[in-house]
Amino acid sequence: MKNIIKLVKINILSFMPLRQIKNYKDYRAMIKPLVMSVLMILAYLYLVFYIFLIGDFLMSGFQSLNAAYLLPTQFMIVASSFILFSTIYKVKSILFETKDYDFLMSLPINKNTIIISKLIILYIYNLVFSLLIMIPAFIIYIKYIPISILLIMYYFITLLIIPLIPMIIATFIGTLFSYIGSFFKKKNLIDIIFSLIFIAIALYFQTKMSSMSQIDLANIGQSIVNKFNHIYPLTNVYINIIKDYNLISLLIFISIPLILFIIYIKIVEHLFIFIHYNLTNRQINYNYKLNDLKTNSPIKSLYYKELKRYFSSSIYVLNTSIMVIILTGLSIGLIFFGTDKIDKFIGYPNFSNMLNTITPLIISLFSMMTCTTCSSISMEGKNLWIVKHLPISPMSIFYSKILVNLTITIPAIIINSVILGLYLNLGLINIILSIIIPLLYSLLSASLGILINLLFPLLKWDNEIRVVKQSLSSILGILINSVIGVTSIAIIIKFNQKDILLILTIMGNVVLLMILITFYLLKTIGQKIFNKIN
Repeated sequence: MKNIIKLVKINILSFMPLRQIKNYKDYRAMIKPLVMSVLMILAYLYLVFYIFLIGDFLMSGFQSLNAAYLLPTQFMIVASSFILFSTIYKVKSILFETKDYDFLMSLPINKNTIIISKLIILYIYNLVFSLLIMIPAFIIYIKYIPISILLIMYYFITLLIIPLIPMIIATFIGTLFSYIGSFFKKKNLIDIIFSLIFIAIALYFQTKMSSMSQIDLANIGQSIVNKFNHIYPLTNVYINIIKDYNLISLLIFISIPLILFIIYIKIVEHLFIFIHYNLTNRQINYNYKLNDLKTNSPIKSLYYKELKRYFSSSIYVLNTSIMVIILTGLSIGLIFFGTDKIDKFIGYPNFSNMLNTITPLIISLFSMMTCTTCSSISMEGKNLWIVKHLPISPMSIFYSKILVNLTITIPAIIINSVILGLYLNLGLINIILSIIIPLLYSLLSASLGILINLLFPLLKWDNEIRVVKQSLSSILGILINSVIGVTSIAIIIKFNQKDILLILTIMGNVVLLMILITFYLLKTIGQKIFNKIN
């Protein structure tokens, strides 16, 4: 037990920026963890505020049905569903492909200790998210329902249990996919396909729900709870706890996850080494043939290397390409659902009427949010020294990483520009603008991403999630790119539609100037920073 606590403590401390601040003597070195801490707090506060708004909106509908207890139940379903789907693709990187595997296995500790410590870390991640959803839901609930000590006690006990069941189910599924995938050469393909299917389903339900009133959503919420109970029997158990304060239901709610947890540990104990070995070892084709030796330019060779590295990580692919996937889904959905539902989906009045005007900048916003370069330096990890010692300039390395970003965004820009242009009858000039303007924004995003990652690199990491989703450079990249994209849209909305062509031309020139400045900074300051990174 002591070893488990120590391993968990080490992992938690490595993720706490505030913990690092007191270890710095130079005030300049404190900026990075301090900024990271502030951004995390602001993100959590925004999420809590958003949940309050949704919960208060839904509660009015539930009260009209005399079913207020459905509010915490529906939020429990939302939290459980998110934990289920988000944990499935985390299992492989956190449990089986962790960078500290060799070090941990060399220690005189039991295999179960390592597995349990990893699962506890996964549980803590999911618990934090669950608390962010369930505590605001509880505050809204007691705002309308008489409070009691028993309710508070039962509710907060269930808070600790809610993440367990979906997490265990997800780890079962994730382990199964990892086990099956370990037999194939393309190990990440199944993760990517599964995640894309989930994204498509989520977009479909978001579109359906966006046009509903409070009563409609309340009725659907009741229907969801009833349907979910057939798939997830603990839903009805949870209702009995919240509605009737049933002690037996509480004991069932606690005991089932613990039993499943023990079963899972026993199963993984026998597969742990096997899955890790198969996932981390690459198949080699011994069918060699003597052919003419082909050579590529340094940038082309680096580009192929970067592209291969990018597609070797399902987490990297899905988290950086999600926005262009959503954009393509929305563009195709526009054909089937029509422009009349766009306003309700976006939540902005007369948005569909402005589509003809702001289509180039809408595509630009989604393209800017697709930034692979914000974490491309950090993804090198401990192998960065190999790239640095190659007989090539740092700019060649930067160019190859930018080209990978453009490889993802350019096809999406062209496809969506053509779809939206033809559907909205934009005309040839506007379709061309819808391609050129987003290309400029995408190039700006890619070059800015390199610069940001050079300023805030994270080379010491144990799993890719930390680099792609939780690093300061990736968070700053999303914030800066979204601010640029949203500001551009806001500017063009303020102007008269007659001046759109002129405004877009001016914006294109401004973005081009920003690209030139960014490349100048990369060639001067950027190369020096890259050479100093250890």
